[in-house]
Amino acid sequence: MLRINERTKAALRRLANERGQPMARVVEELVEAARTEQFFAAADAAYRRLRSDPDGWALELSDRDTWESTVGDGLGDA
Repeated sequence: MLRINERTKAALRRLANERGQPMARVVEELVEAARTEQFFAAADAAYRRLRSDPDGWALELSDRDTWESTVGDGLGDA
């Protein structure tokens, strides 16, 4: 059981009605959206840190070039 205040419950009920979904499904979708947002925010922060390190960023670009050369390996999409 999850206890939420009346204002949040009313907002959740409105969202559920607008989407034509049960409130539990809306909560599931909102939690997944928050997890996704958190994942990409962390990835963005990691890339920002990497870009601020000239040596680390140069290594990243070198690695990308190495992987890019595999595009013409004749294997096609796997």
